[in-house]
Amino acid sequence: VTVTNQFGCDTVIVFDVSVDPFISTSFPDTINACFDQPTELNPGGMAIAGYIYDWSPMNGDFSNPANPIVTVTMDQLYSVTITDPNTGCSETDSVQVIVAPDLMFTPLSTQDTSLCFPGDVTFMASAATNVVISWYDNIPFTPPPLSVGTDFTVSLIIDGQMETVYAEAIDTTTGCRDTLVFMAQLL
Repeated sequence: VTVTNQFGCDTVIVFDVSVDPFISTSFPDTINACFDQPTELNPGGMAIAGYIYDWSPMNGDFSNPANPIVTVTMDQLYSVTITDPNTGCSETDSVQVIVAPDLMFTPLSTQDTSLCFPGDVTFMASAATNVVISWYDNIPFTPPPLSVGTDFTVSLIIDGQMETVYAEAIDTTTGCRDTLVFMAQLL
């Protein structure tokens, strides 16, 4: 800066300007979540060593502050302020979580059944519209399913026989999933 006084004399004043490096973190604007299912707010996001991540609201698992996991049942806006404590530099970002409708996946029959005599046990479940229910005898639900529909029947014919059946509901619109476990045993 050059300063000129009333006599026409110039004085030069020098200022040093330093730039503190700040690594910007980019969070997604919107995250689609399944109803009441754990969801990452920053899928694949890495924490920047030493930075402080201050989230609001803090309703979830914030053990990894750069990528917390939340379980929500309604749309929610999260904001985060990222601060470098060494420089005081910070930035604020937000993530809108949009929640898919509840699958309303519920058992319509007893999930644990015991028979005293050989016979059939029919398991039943119900779900919302646009939800397909598939029945499996294993996890991780290796295709093809045993059956597709709201019910599945197992036959118990040998004393001590136990059958475990897994029902998986998938929303054909959102891809959201839920599971139920059914067990039957012949005593």
